[in-house]
Amino acid sequence: MEWRRRNLRGKETEEEKILWERIRNGKLGNRFKRQYSIVNYVVDFYCPSLKLAIELDGQNHANKQEYDKYRTKLLNAYGINEIRFWNYEIANNIEKVLAEIKAIIAIHTSAPLLD
Repeated sequence: MEWRRRNLRGKETEEEKILWERIRNGKLGNRFKRQYSIVNYVVDFYCPSLKLAIELDGQNHANKQEYDKYRTKLLNAYGINEIRFWNYEIANNIEKVLAEIKAIIAIHTSAPLLD
């Protein structure tokens, strides 16, 4: 799995770069990891303390909805919550995406939203 994660990190999309820059190093109050393996899957971003996975979907995911549903159920079975965003959401409205992530973090931690 390590080679796959490393490969994905080297091929990250522009949208992954944009989001990573905004959430890395605990910028939202919790530490996220990128290209993190869980079971046999690699999620785009993962916060172990919250058991929260963030997935970014490009056009290729439009045809993989059944696969994505199965994967989400599997992650949920391990107690991991997943939130998904389309790449265009990152590119066109990163502040809205960050607000959604912060709201989910607040729910998980019962902490006030970070500005």
